Amino acid sequence: MELIRNLGLSWPTLISQLINFGILYFLLKKFALPGLLSAITKRQQEIEQGLSKAKQADESLARAQVQEEEILGRARQEAQNIIASARQTGQEQEQQIVASAKSQAQKIIADGEKQVAITKSKMMLEVKGELAQIIATGVEAMVDKQVSPQEVTTQYLQAGIKE
Repeated sequence: MELIRNLGLSWPTLISQLINFGILYFLLKKFALPGLLSAITKRQQEIEQGLSKAKQADESLARAQVQEEEILGRARQEAQNIIASARQTGQEQEQQIVASAKSQAQKIIADGEKQVAITKSKMMLEVKGELAQIIATGVEAMVDKQVSPQEVTTQYLQAGIKE
């Protein structure tokens, strides 16, 4: 007891403090503690929901990134296919154009050759006519006989061609 008195405690004060503590404990347990516990529980649930949503968001983000890579891969492949198709089409068109140009060139050459042959035939006829005229004039001068260019052409040229 002396020890308790030396510490400055007295029984009536100690008992009144124990009663006050008990009343305070009862009031806190009855009124404050349920509200605090429900607030803490509610907060824990919110935190767990937030963590769950964050995990779902991470999973969704990972799926979206995978889908993005797949879409980009398909887009790249499609772009390469389009480029390859365009090159193939370009080469085919180039071959068609070259073939068409060759065909046109051959047609132009053939037309030119025909034109040259026609011109040559005309020139040969003109030369024969002029030659017949010259020969007719020469024969007239030598024989003093009038000879037409048609006669020269038929008689003298055919005889000269046979020789």
